[in-house]
Amino acid sequence: FQGTMLTRGYAIPPETFTINDINIPVDKNVIILGVNFDNKVKFDKHVSEICKKASRHLAAISRISKYLNTECKMSLYNSFVMSHFNYCNVVWHFCGMENTIKLEKLQKRALRVIFNDYKADYETLLQRSKCPLLYVSRLRCIAVETFKNVHKLNPEFLHDMVDIKETEHDLRGGVLLNQPRVNTVTFGLQSIRYEGARIWNLLPKDMKNTDSLDVFKARLKSWNGFTCKCGYCPLCKLPYI
Repeated sequence: FQGTMLTRGYAIPPETFTINDINIPVDKNVIILGVNFDNKVKFDKHVSEICKKASRHLAAISRISKYLNTECKMSLYNSFVMSHFNYCNVVWHFCGMENTIKLEKLQKRALRVIFNDYKADYETLLQRSKCPLLYVSRLRCIAVETFKNVHKLNPEFLHDMVDIKETEHDLRGGVLLNQPRVNTVTFGLQSIRYEGARIWNLLPKDMKNTDSLDVFKARLKSWNGFTCKCGYCPLCKLPYI
């Protein structure tokens, strides 16, 4: 057995920990179902690995791109490159701005290959491809998982991830969720429990007011994140990298 222990700041984890009289060595990184977890929950190594894999596949597509039309290149991209970005993306969503930018730059490079356009900016390439930012794609996945929890479609042990706000009034924004109080950023604000409630509460009412998962997913395709002009958050920065 091998495991990792979450630590804050510069705290040094012990070399081993014991469960049921079994000593388990502690490592800085441990791979669980293909996701590389580190003890700081930054996912640096995981993002680095999926970027390497995606880059290799993108290089192969680039080498044969002159023999392929745009539709075929987009299909190969979705199959062999995007699949790396989408695998368990809810788990490693909070990978930090540096890793987030690294992923978006790789998608930007891929879209340049697909359209054979090396002058257009990232925002223009996204509009042509009808693809969202990878960051927005992850927000959509969190919204879907939150919908499943609200409507008890996920396994029962996940239902307490959401706390529906009790009210006697028909709220203008539809069903709202209570956002949990947190003590830290890394293990509080940067958690699915907190982020899921935040995303859900900011979704348009027409998206939330449906009991059909398929309808919710279809409506979510037109949602490209929150309207923001702060200039600092990913939704403000990423389209212009």
